[in-house]
Formats: sequence, structure tokens, C-alpha cells
Amino acid sequence: MTIFNEINPTTEKSEQSQEHLSYEENNEPQEYALAPEESYAVSTASSIPTTPTVSPNDPAVLALQQQMRRGASWFYWIAGLSLVNSALTAAQAGVYFIAGLGITMLMDAIASDFGGGPAKVIAIVFNLIVLGCFILFGVFSNRGHRWAFITGIILYGLDTLILVVFILMGAGMIFALAFHVWVLWCLFQGLKALGNLKRFHSPS
Repeated sequence: MTIFNEINPTTEKSEQSQEHLSYEENNEPQEYALAPEESYAVSTASSIPTTPTVSPNDPAVLALQQQMRRGASWFYWIAGLSLVNSALTAAQAGVYFIAGLGITMLMDAIASDFGGGPAKVIAIVFNLIVLGCFILFGVFSNRGHRWAFITGIILYGLDTLILVVFILMGAGMIFALAFHVWVLWCLFQGLKALGNLKRFHSPS
């Protein structure tokens, strides 16, 4: 009995050490279980396509920018020539620029019929507001804002209808009407170039 009691604790210790070793051996595969998932995550991240960058000096981009600015510059011409037309009307010069706005010519004619005074002041304030709007259209369309192009084209199109009314009343402004249509086409080409630029830079 004494010998059995001396050997028994040793046997228990050996069994415990064997259980500990078997536990470590069973846990070793779990340490490497994440390796395939990690490699898959890395390979998946590396396989994601990146959007190619477009150089601002690309000839196609430069051509579109130039076309957009040519269209946007017409807003400045419309505002400037309309202002000159108002000055010519006030001076009773009897001439006008065909690219000017019909609405400002209408306001100047109304003010002239009323003999100046408050009507002339109202016409001047109204014309300055309209011309200021077209200048802003030119500024923002040059910066690539689509709304400036669209709003300016719509307003200039409505102004073209005023010229149609003038022609129907016998004013003889056919050349002004034809020039308005051509300017509208130039503005539309600028808007089209802006749309192509945005698609050029948009991710595919």
C-alpha cells in the first residue's frame, strides 16, 4: 500500500502533463485557421479596380474646356451689347446690336413713350438687374455650373420669342431673330461640352 501511494501521485502528474500537451496540440491548428481568410482578404482588396485618372492637359479635355468657355462667354456679350443698346436708345441713335436682349429694348421703348421720368428710372433698374443676371450666368457657367447654362438658355430663348412678337408687329427684326437662334446654338454647344467634361471625369 505504501508503494502504491508513492507511485500514484506521479502517475497523476504524468496524466495531467499528457492532457496539457494534447490540449496544446489540438489548439495549434486554430492559430493558423485565419491564414487563408487573411490572404483572401488581401487578394480581394488588391483585385478591386481603380478609376483611371484623367490628366487636365489631355487634348480632349482642353478642347472641351475651350468649347465650354466659348459658349459661356456669350453671356458676357449679351449683357454688354444690351447695355450698349440701352445707351443708343437713350441717345435716339436709331441703331442697335442684334445680339442684345429684346426685353431691355422693350423696356427702353416703353420708357421713351412715357417721356422719361419714373418710367425711365424703372427701365434702367430693370435692365441692370437683367444684365447682372446674365453676367452671373457667364461667371458660373465658366466655372462649370450646369444650372447657369440651362437657366441662361431658357431666358434667352424666351427673349427670342419677344423678337418674334416684334416681327409680327412689323418691327423688321429678322436678322436679330436669326442671330438670337445662332447664339442659342452656341450656348447649347457650351452646355454640351460641360456635360462631356463631367462624364469624362466621372468614375466608370
